[in-house]
Order: sequence, then C-alpha cells, then structure tokens
Amino acid sequence: MNLAAQYRLRRRCAAALRGLDIPRPWNLEEFLERFSRGRGRRVVLLEAPSLAAQAVSGQWWKMADADLIFHAPTDSLFERDLIVFHEVAHILCHHDDDAHGTLADRDVEALVRSLALDGCEGAVATILSRDAHFGSVAEQEAEYTAYRIKLLAERAGHHVSTDDPATPQLLSTMRRTLGAGD
Repeated sequence: MNLAAQYRLRRRCAAALRGLDIPRPWNLEEFLERFSRGRGRRVVLLEAPSLAAQAVSGQWWKMADADLIFHAPTDSLFERDLIVFHEVAHILCHHDDDAHGTLADRDVEALVRSLALDGCEGAVATILSRDAHFGSVAEQEAEYTAYRIKLLAERAGHHVSTDDPATPQLLSTMRRTLGAGD
C-alpha cells in the first residue's frame, strides 16, 4: 500500500472511530452494550463452533434490527477480542456492500432459530466474514480500525496477557496486515 493509500485509510479509520464510547475500566460486554446504544441497534456476540474448522474466525451478520457477531471458539480472550474488534470495525466502516459468508449452512438455521431474536429470524441481510478476502481494501480497513480499537481498549485498562500462547502469532499477523512487518 502506497503512502497516499495509507493516509486515506487512516483518515477513514479516524472518522469511523469518532465518538466510539470505550468503557473505563475496559469490559467487552459493556463496550458492546454502549456500541449498541450508540447505534440504536442491538449487537449480539455469539460463539460459532462451525467457524473452528474454517479459515474464518469471525462473522458479522447484519439483520433487520440487530447485528450478530460470531467468533470461533478460543481459549484466548485476546484472540476473541481481536475478532470482535475486527467485526465491529466492519460495522463502523459501513462494509455492508462486501457481503460474503462461510458459516456452515447446517448451523445458520439452527443458530438463528436458537437465538429467537425478535425480528431477526430469516432476516439476514448481510453476512461478512474474515476469509480469503483478507487482502481487500475493506479487510485492511477493518484490520487497521480493529487495531485502533485495541489501542483504545488498552488505554482503558485492557491488558494483553503475555502468557497467552496465541498472543505472539496474533500480534505478528496484525503487524504484517498493517504493513509494519515483524
């Protein structure tokens, strides 16, 4: 990515983050609650076991009246938070147009049925997921915005566990994605 493209990406990210309400002390559930209130739409966080066997680690489903964020099962809270930050970044950056999905078909119906969210059943409008499209501008924008959310969360007291075995690999991937190298 050239310098002009990086500058435009950073400006779009800064605009997307304007007004984001970060709780102090940091708490992911409180963050999502505030994010929901600020948007006037529910945001529901769900673990999706079918994502564990795929290259995809998270998905955003834009429903008629709510946003569902799915994440693959993980023992790493840091990894879960990064996945959530990435999907929140898609929402903030209005990436509704880049719809594609990979959640196993057998899980879609069961998950939506089990959620029993008013107005959501059968109303999936957009599905966004992290997968082979990771090199796209939208994915780079989401990853950069997620990184900025991570920094805001750290300032609010979210500490990355250095004894989490997933941390070095996740940080390395994030740096490569943002063009910072290892």
